[in-house]
Amino acid sequence: FDAVNVWTKAGLMMRESLDPGARHAFVLVTPTEAKGVAFQRRLTTGGLTLHTSGPSLAPCASLRLVRTGDVITAYYRRPPDFQWVRFSSQTFASLPPTMFIGWAVSSHERGTLAVGSFDEPNLRLGSPEWIASDIGDVAADGSSFIDEDSGPEFTVTGSGADVWDRADEFHFLSRDVTGNFDFSARMAFVDQVHRW
Repeated sequence: FDAVNVWTKAGLMMRESLDPGARHAFVLVTPTEAKGVAFQRRLTTGGLTLHTSGPSLAPCASLRLVRTGDVITAYYRRPPDFQWVRFSSQTFASLPPTMFIGWAVSSHERGTLAVGSFDEPNLRLGSPEWIASDIGDVAADGSSFIDEDSGPEFTVTGSGADVWDRADEFHFLSRDVTGNFDFSARMAFVDQVHRW
């Protein structure tokens, strides 16, 4: 794309609204290796932008943005192996179920246009969507991550006193189901925090 500025940006964006100060997540590439790939996001409406630098590589780069509940994860890939590499993730507070997603380009110079070209689009929508949430007074926020390229593979991290007695405390990755179901998975590992 056009190298108007070293910070000219082209990439994939998820956005809560079309308001200029809206919460968003943006995985992007810049025109040279000097700034490379980055993950930028605004966690609160009108708040400051957070920035995580990725690798120093120039276009053409493949980018990926994945939402799992309130967690947004950024990936890139490049030759020779073309494997997706996760380089940053962010948990937002209570994202709405409906968001804007699309391609974003900023020349980084007001009044000067930059053209970005995007090909090989791939959009996989969760239907129905997985929802990640803490149940009870867990004291440490849990999180969930779905690696779609591994089967998919689900990683769920949670705290909490127990799932027991009169009230439960745990992290729950779930989706709506109507009617009968048959649900199975292989448990790959469990951290030995406690024997229970």
